[in-house]
Amino acid sequence: MGRRIRVRGEQRAELDLERLTHALVRAAREREESTRAKQLRYYHTTDAADMILKEGFKDSTGSYSLATFALTGVFISDQTLDIHEGAVGDDVMELILSDDLKLDDYELVEEGKGYREWCVPADILNKFPRRLFTMEEIDSIVLSRWQQEPR
Repeated sequence: MGRRIRVRGEQRAELDLERLTHALVRAAREREESTRAKQLRYYHTTDAADMILKEGFKDSTGSYSLATFALTGVFISDQTLDIHEGAVGDDVMELILSDDLKLDDYELVEEGKGYREWCVPADILNKFPRRLFTMEEIDSIVLSRWQQEPR
C-alpha cells in the first residue's frame, strides 16, 4: 500500500501548481506533435527566391517535359530537384503544407520518374509557410543523393 502524505496550505498549492504545469507542458507537446504530423514538406527550385520570400509565389506558364500543352502555376515536388530533372535555379525552397490540402488535381504523373511533382496555383501555395534552404542544406542533400546513386 502506498504512503499517504498529508499536505497543508501552501504546500498543497505548490503541488497543484506543479501538476498543472506538467499537464500544460504535456498538452503543448501533444499539440505540437499532432500539428507536425499534419504537415507535409514540398520543394520548389527557383532563381527568384528573394522575390518569392518578399512577394509570394507568382503563377507562370510554360510547357512541361515533352508535352505540347502549357501549364500555369508553380511547380513543387516531394523531393529537391535540380537541372537534371528540369528545374531552373540554384535556390531551393521548402514549403510546409497541410496534409488535408488536396493536390491530386495538380499532380503531374509520369512513369518511372522517381519523384512526385505538382503544378499548383500560386494563390494556394501563398497561404502556407515557406523558407529558403541554406547552401549547407542543399550541399548535404546533393551529397546524400550522390552517395545513394548506384555506381
